[in-house]
Amino acid sequence: MLSDFYPPLARKVRAHFVIAGAMYNDSTYRRLTELIREYGVKDRIVILPNLPFSTKNKLLRKAKVYFHAMPYEHFGISIVEAMAAGCIPVVHDSGGPKEYVPEEWRYTDLEDAAQKVDLALRSWRPRIAEDMQAIAYRFREERFRDQFSRVLTSYIKRQAEV
Repeated sequence: MLSDFYPPLARKVRAHFVIAGAMYNDSTYRRLTELIREYGVKDRIVILPNLPFSTKNKLLRKAKVYFHAMPYEHFGISIVEAMAAGCIPVVHDSGGPKEYVPEEWRYTDLEDAAQKVDLALRSWRPRIAEDMQAIAYRFREERFRDQFSRVLTSYIKRQAEV
């Protein structure tokens, strides 16, 4: 389970973690709270399931680092949202995020993740937050809509010429 990754990470990194996301079943929540207790990190992990987007966004704007445990993520909209809020994303070195998250913030295993999270916490500066926001800006809805419209218009013109 992806949630199993957080307690051992929190044991290795002296930081506060907020797990905020969709909670689809009680067994995942129970397992996660049990692991948090077993790893002795109750003082470092807070679980906030099923938050409204606006609340999640406020949390992201206060955070410095966004940790994403899922390997082989297709795209990772939550990663882009965190970057838009100025967070340094620490993500698995696979899948879609590999295309836009700088290599220095991609991890391969638990040890590497702990080192990257720790480095991100120590490295965060407004300038890095701006760099992350610039990357996220490429994925904004208006840009997608404009590019899609240009491609569609070009296609329609070519079809009319045929």
